[in-house]
Amino acid sequence: MRAAAASAVLLKQPTMLSLFVTGAIVTASAAYTVSCVRAARREVAAKALRIKDALEWLAWRDPRLRDYDGPGDQVVPVAVDALVVHGCSMVAVPQRAADLFVDVLHPAGCNVVVLTGGVGRETPPLWRELAEREMYLIFERSWGSEAPPPHVALPTQGVGSKPVLDGFDLTMPPEKLREFCSEADLFLEIFSARCKERGLLLTFGGNPMRDGGAAAPGRHAKPTIYVETASTHTGTNVEYTQRTLELLGFGKQPNVCVVQQPQLHRRTCLTWEKQIGLKPVGWTVAPTVAALNRPVKEMCRYALGEYQRIPLYAKEKGFCVMPTDFPAVSVLDLE
Repeated sequence: MRAAAASAVLLKQPTMLSLFVTGAIVTASAAYTVSCVRAARREVAAKALRIKDALEWLAWRDPRLRDYDGPGDQVVPVAVDALVVHGCSMVAVPQRAADLFVDVLHPAGCNVVVLTGGVGRETPPLWRELAEREMYLIFERSWGSEAPPPHVALPTQGVGSKPVLDGFDLTMPPEKLREFCSEADLFLEIFSARCKERGLLLTFGGNPMRDGGAAAPGRHAKPTIYVETASTHTGTNVEYTQRTLELLGFGKQPNVCVVQQPQLHRRTCLTWEKQIGLKPVGWTVAPTVAALNRPVKEMCRYALGEYQRIPLYAKEKGFCVMPTDFPAVSVLDLE
């Protein structure tokens, strides 16, 4: 009887074995949770690195300019015939291109800048960023981020008023497109203002494709800036700029430094190489939030389109050169 009673009591109490098993389960569960969290963090970090690599590949820089990010960076001056800045939606592009000109290209003897870009898909976002940054003074107008002003002053060109987007149509002929305020017009004011801040004054040389005429001997003894305002996409950017530079006396294969916004930059350089048969010197702003004042999500959206366009434009349409180092990029990383 006593043995049976003792057994009954033991059965009602937790045994050392059951306590050990329970503790082991809890410990294993906690360890598994920690392992999952660490694995998730590693994947997040790995994805961030893949995105960084994908963005940086598009933001190609000539090896000689790889370490230049702005004033104060020591880089050996690079000699080119001209700096070409492509219009886009990012204010940082003409600002940092101006720094590149002052610090690197002009000291090596470059005295010609061509800003290329008419009115296109990138133009409305450019107006919005100008409003958000409150960059009104250089245009002698103010406007809100909801819509650009109906017209704007362009002091560097001596233009008191130029229509913005009212009545604009991408199918218009080049001579009509030039009547509207273009990305190149806007970049001219931003680029010139930044050079002036840095102590370098530029002479405005006009719009050679509109004005006609070849450059006079010695015309570029001083830094001179030109605009090309009829192009509406990368192909015509390159075509019209090459014709502009030919009018300025640089022949059909000018040695140019090309600057475009980071996500469009690689394809832009590949288009130059395809159309003129000479690889340009490339430089662009670092593809970071701090440098561009744009979120990573927006940069990824641009990048996704570019990784789809480059092989299509190179292999099927013949618009650009197909790079030999084209990377395998996961669409899921950029979406």
